[in-house]
Amino acid sequence: MRLKHKREYQFLIDLALQHDLSLEQQIFLLAMRETCSGDDGSEFGVLACQNTTLEEQTLWTIGSIKKNDTRWQQQILDKGPIDFTIFFAYFGGPLKMGWCQQKEKWIQEMHEKTKLIEEEFNGSNDTNNLGEDIRDEGHRPEEQHEEQGSDLFRDDN
Repeated sequence: MRLKHKREYQFLIDLALQHDLSLEQQIFLLAMRETCSGDDGSEFGVLACQNTTLEEQTLWTIGSIKKNDTRWQQQILDKGPIDFTIFFAYFGGPLKMGWCQQKEKWIQEMHEKTKLIEEEFNGSNDTNNLGEDIRDEGHRPEEQHEEQGSDLFRDDN
């Protein structure tokens, strides 16, 4: 199993850092990109903003990660431990009905992609090592997508 969207990592990490995602949340975001693997305009499969840009899809996904992290922490306090990926698959998304339809398959693939992405870090404690090959190749995903303002950040997913 290989990572297909490494060229976008630096762009995704830059957005994640602008919106204060932790290292674990950044890895989760990258794993989601690899698992959802949507085409242009639906990179993360966010229905609320289909046919938009990688940036807008990413911002909606970041909002979902942040909001569901808060809900997940409350779930742990109320009902005990649950893996974040499992929680997200079953209770994530805007209607709290789950992020995807084929939950077990999505969870398995997310865990596999997360492991591959963590291996890309080579034990690093930050995401700075993840985008080096992108910068060296001179490829920037934002050059392919229309520039969008930061007001697109959605925290209502």
